Amino acid sequence: MSSLLETIDQQWVKSKLYIDKDERRTHLGKCVEEVHDFKIQLKKLKAHLLKHGSSPQKRLVIKEKLAKSHKNWDSSMKKSLNSSITTYRKFSKACVKPLNEFQLDSVYVNKITPQRLMYLDRAIHSHIARYYTNIADGATSNEMLQYLNSKYRIPSSIAKDYVEMANIINEMKTGNLNTCIKWCQENKLELLHFQLHYLHAMSLLSENKPMDCYLYIQKNLALTVGKSSQLRMAKPVSKLLAKIVIGETIPAAMVQSYLETCVECFTKQYCLRNKLPLHSALFLVVLSGVIGFQVFTKYEAIRKVSHVDWSTADELPFHVKLPPFLSNYHPVFICPVLKEETTKENPPFSLPCHHVLSKKSLDKLSKNGTCNFKCPYCPVMSTKVKTKRVNFLKLP
Repeated sequence: MSSLLETIDQQWVKSKLYIDKDERRTHLGKCVEEVHDFKIQLKKLKAHLLKHGSSPQKRLVIKEKLAKSHKNWDSSMKKSLNSSITTYRKFSKACVKPLNEFQLDSVYVNKITPQRLMYLDRAIHSHIARYYTNIADGATSNEMLQYLNSKYRIPSSIAKDYVEMANIINEMKTGNLNTCIKWCQENKLELLHFQLHYLHAMSLLSENKPMDCYLYIQKNLALTVGKSSQLRMAKPVSKLLAKIVIGETIPAAMVQSYLETCVECFTKQYCLRNKLPLHSALFLVVLSGVIGFQVFTKYEAIRKVSHVDWSTADELPFHVKLPPFLSNYHPVFICPVLKEETTKENPPFSLPCHHVLSKKSLDKLSKNGTCNFKCPYCPVMSTKVKTKRVNFLKLP
């Protein structure tokens, strides 16, 4: 993908900020490694000195080794630091300076109207509530809502769902799964409900409480696992029971990893149930702008030479290739016949064979609905009456 991110990475390698392209090791990273090695060498010499320090000859040898090690370390450090400073200057000249000098207003002529500023404010409020809502110990949800309103002027209508989600996640991370389990029961999320009970059973076994773990499995997981439709859930439970039988515990790192999986699953389900975006719209827009920055700079250069201007109101005058998780928020369909983007005035239509064309193409092929026509991509015959309007939806 041709983007600013790749350009920066290429310039990073081109400027020789990486000593080893495959390992991605920088000059500063090399300095850290050399300091670590030098410290190990000093410890060895210190131990040698304590053991053989009584001999003047040994002390002289140790002193010479110390002087040599320090000289090599000092020389290598100065060389690496000088190389690092030189390459950082090259990188700054190639990438950072053009980024700071670029004026978006000279390219983007369609400014945000006052009527649309309210949407920008909402995006900022949602971003803060989504990522910066940390429930302090002892703080209630109402206190957190008051804080967000007084500090950032975020309305409770925007923040309340995010505060509830942050509160549940905070409880999960402190070992209290009851609130999240209750939420799963209310929303009939059987799989996540099972995962939370399984997580608690894992934590009991991790704390070396095999009998408590067995009783918990019998009380909370046996019924779910016993269902014929949930046999896939029986396998992890059987492994847990096997560990209880042989007297084996579970590492705390494994419990922590499974907790992070449960938090991620809960976050997705909570956002889906409450019709919240999983990712901040502000973050996605800014990331899209960063990726498309290189294309903007190219367009600015072409515009200056060719004296062209941006005339479209709601779309870019050029294509910016974005990764799927960014581009699938705004579906765009190009008519395969006219090679034009469909719009509200020229919407897409599906033929009986499920091939999709624009309204203008459909009118031309059917002569404004007066005759039958063959699909441009298959032998199926159709009429305008048999076609259906297509609406693109963003599915969760």
